[in-house]
Amino acid sequence: MLEWMVVGGGIQGATMVHFLRSQRGVSASEIAWIDPQKSPLAAWKRCTNAVGMNYLRSPGVHHIGINSFSLKVFAKQQGKQLSQQPFRGKYARPSLEVFNAHADEVLKKIKWQDMWKQGKVEDLEQLRNGWKIRLMSGEELEAKRVILALGMSEQPHVPDELDIAEEEQNRKGIHHIFSTSLPEFTMLKRPVAVIGGGISAAQTVLALQEKARTPVHLISKHNLKVATFDSDPGWLGPKYMRHFLQTKDYTKRREMIKTARNIGTIPRFIYNQLQKAQKRNSVIVHEKTDGRVSVDTDNKMRIGDEQKEIEAETIILATGFKKDLPANEWLTTVKDRYHLPVAPCGFPIIQSLDLAWARGLHVMGALAELEIGPIAKNISGARKAAERICGHAP
Repeated sequence: MLEWMVVGGGIQGATMVHFLRSQRGVSASEIAWIDPQKSPLAAWKRCTNAVGMNYLRSPGVHHIGINSFSLKVFAKQQGKQLSQQPFRGKYARPSLEVFNAHADEVLKKIKWQDMWKQGKVEDLEQLRNGWKIRLMSGEELEAKRVILALGMSEQPHVPDELDIAEEEQNRKGIHHIFSTSLPEFTMLKRPVAVIGGGISAAQTVLALQEKARTPVHLISKHNLKVATFDSDPGWLGPKYMRHFLQTKDYTKRREMIKTARNIGTIPRFIYNQLQKAQKRNSVIVHEKTDGRVSVDTDNKMRIGDEQKEIEAETIILATGFKKDLPANEWLTTVKDRYHLPVAPCGFPIIQSLDLAWARGLHVMGALAELEIGPIAKNISGARKAAERICGHAP
């Protein structure tokens, strides 16, 4: 029986595995790291590449390493090997290039290949002294402790008015920016319209307009809103978290999380790029459309009050991810089978110190929101969760 199993190969899982190996001193032979992809961070790299990200929104001290300044040290060591300026702005936002290179180096040092198990989880069974995971391949693995570090990348959100089968979406030229079936931008039929009002939509439009012969349309249900981060930095420490943790009503905690998140916002540096593109007429922004979007058989898209019509050969949905539990298809079964405690919103009620949902079953990311707070799904949230589990799990 293994000591640990970590389910999820994204930022959350990578941070957790690094902390287990480097801070807790767990050997690679005692860990199984499970994910459907062939290598760590594959979904992260696919999604960030899809939207044309160049620089992260988060500051340079947020990464999968343990030392807060290890990314900056790494960038200095790389020097001229980097094709982009490694950091930008007041908060030293890292380039995606240096962030990924640093993450790859960290994972190489802890020998990720020796822990990696490619596969998709089908079920989780509680044992007398641990847990057993069954993969869709039929393979079973046992460990004393399991950490669910599940991301949301497999659950892209599609607006109700466009919620049709993916095959039908593709036939009509409708694609979600985070879909695994998204064609290369050079293969898309023009003109293109992007639906969404947040950072992913803005980045997608900017990436599309670079090679477009016709203007790219950005369609937002609300007026574009600028915010430096997706939540106030006060949520990183006791400034806001003290009151959050003192609040014992989980419905109120969920409301605090919703209020704290700057959902559908764009950082100033991207907003400025968007304005420049508008002045060049390479991007046309349609704000406050009230969500009334329809697509007819000729792919003519009507927005807003239906007096304005946009013709689009391709529609890109940059509408984020569903708000459901990650891995909902099997996790709900496990939750019901073992009567695991959940709040009215359906998310886990967990132990504060080690983020345990049950004995030997720990969670992070979205599953730890009601304990970690609004930053739970972010890189900073991954670090905080890893610190708690490493420091307090038996």
